[in-house]
Amino acid sequence: MPAAYDRLDYYGLNPYATQVVFDGTDVNEGYIPVHFREDFKRSIDSARTVLPKFAIMLDAHASVSQGTITINIISCTEIPYGDINGFLCVLEDSLDDWYGSYRRVVRDLYQFPLVITATDTFDTIITFDHGYSTNKMSAVVFIQDLSTGQVMQAIFRRFD
Repeated sequence: MPAAYDRLDYYGLNPYATQVVFDGTDVNEGYIPVHFREDFKRSIDSARTVLPKFAIMLDAHASVSQGTITINIISCTEIPYGDINGFLCVLEDSLDDWYGSYRRVVRDLYQFPLVITATDTFDTIITFDHGYSTNKMSAVVFIQDLSTGQVMQAIFRRFD
């Protein structure tokens, strides 16, 4: 089976069925897209009742050929033991091709282990070279428990 299917299997996804994953663990299967919106809203409403485990600050700056991202993560509560990792996605918007226009295409992906306890901090600066239009660039940082697949928290920022 191709490697892409292995990654889908990690999240419990069937590559042959229409599915939507809202937080890395909730899966909506079926062929009725109108239900996806209802389930998405229910998932968002449920997530808003959970107190954040982290305070995440993200700054993203780019020149014509180089980008700099500053990430500061502070643990707000005791984090359950697990394989907790942070991810940084550098995205580009509005890519057009023969099939249509694509939004938020991942251009770079960085992964880092996140081993912090209550009130600890994690700080890093990532600098990278690029050839993208700076007005189409954005960044997402998300924290995921790899042992369960749950995305614990995320933040989005456009590049300055």
